Amino acid sequence: MVAITLALLSAQVKPMTKLELISSIEGEIAITVTPPRGWHTYWLNPGDSGMPPKITWKLPAGIKDPEIQWEAPQRIEADGLVSYGYEGPMRGVATFKIPANFKHQWKATATASVLVCKTECIAQSVTATMKFDRTKAASIRELRSRLPKPATGNWTLLWNDGRPSLQTDHPTLIKELFPLQGTVLLHEQPIRDHRPAQGQTHYALNASDLATGAPKEFSAVVRDSEGNTFWINPRILP
Repeated sequence: MVAITLALLSAQVKPMTKLELISSIEGEIAITVTPPRGWHTYWLNPGDSGMPPKITWKLPAGIKDPEIQWEAPQRIEADGLVSYGYEGPMRGVATFKIPANFKHQWKATATASVLVCKTECIAQSVTATMKFDRTKAASIRELRSRLPKPATGNWTLLWNDGRPSLQTDHPTLIKELFPLQGTVLLHEQPIRDHRPAQGQTHYALNASDLATGAPKEFSAVVRDSEGNTFWINPRILP
């Protein structure tokens, strides 16, 4: 990952990022991290620069940290670098496993540690406590519908002599690919081109300069030509 110079101004500037935690059903919390207007945050793989978000929880005994699903990121270009992140609110859903014998009313408190960038970057931490609001049920369902879904069909990552490619029978064209692992594909242009291949589509990919061969694991969020987003976990054939 390319190193970036951080203007660590958090001690001098009042926190600008906002965090909201809303729950409408037991065991599920909608998370919204909103940077100030004109600033952006980063995805799990921030790309060429940046820092992934970190969410730490304060929970009652017996409840473990949740699984968090985030919306698909955007491609952000600045100073010749390509990052993956959010130029508006970063939204996700945290799902908790509540023990069957847990009968207490409970609340969750979370601290979001994020890097927000514009012309400079500021590391910030902001804390919020869950609010329970049944009137938000529809908006949370709508948010969940926008989260990347597990992909169906066949997906295979091929790695021949340092030339990676992706084969799939997904029916619509893949337009964007955001790898979760930061040292596998070139962030600037993960997909080089595509062609049909015996009922499948073959996508030629660009390997990262940091790649040392076929990865042991690989997953990514893809966005197709209809705007749908999916998580893919292809089998890997070195």
